[in-house]
Amino acid sequence: MDLTTSNDEVEVRGVPGRIRIVTSNDDVRVIGALGPVDVSTSNDEVYVEMAPGAEGPVKLRTSNDDIVLHVGPSFGGSLSAGTSNGRVRVLGDGVIVRDTGRRTHAELEFDHPGERSVLATSNSNITIVVGG
Repeated sequence: MDLTTSNDEVEVRGVPGRIRIVTSNDDVRVIGALGPVDVSTSNDEVYVEMAPGAEGPVKLRTSNDDIVLHVGPSFGGSLSAGTSNGRVRVLGDGVIVRDTGRRTHAELEFDHPGERSVLATSNSNITIVVGG
C-alpha cells in the first residue's frame, strides 16, 4: 500500500503487506500492520501498532511530534531510535537496550533476526512498547 497526502490525517488498519505513507501536516496511525511499515510526516504524530505476528521492519520519521511504536513477540532485528529535543523510552520485555549514555537515543536488539528499523523525530518523544 502506498499513500501520499499533504494536509489530512491518515489511518490504516489490518493491512497484510508493505505500507508506505508520506504526508506533511497531520497524524499517521497504522493499526495491525503485518508487513514492513515506512512512514514519513513532518508536523504531527506517528503511531504504529504492529500485529502480534509482524516481524518488521519499520522506518518512522517526523519532526514536530511524538512517535509511538508497539511491537509484538515476533518483531525482529535491531532498532535505532533518536530525537534531538525529547526523550526515548522503551517499555516492556524481550528486547536488549544498549545504553548509549543519552536519553535522546536508544539502540535495541530483538530476539528474532530481521532487518534494521529506524525511528527519528527532532522535536518530541519516542516511545517503544514491546509486548509479549
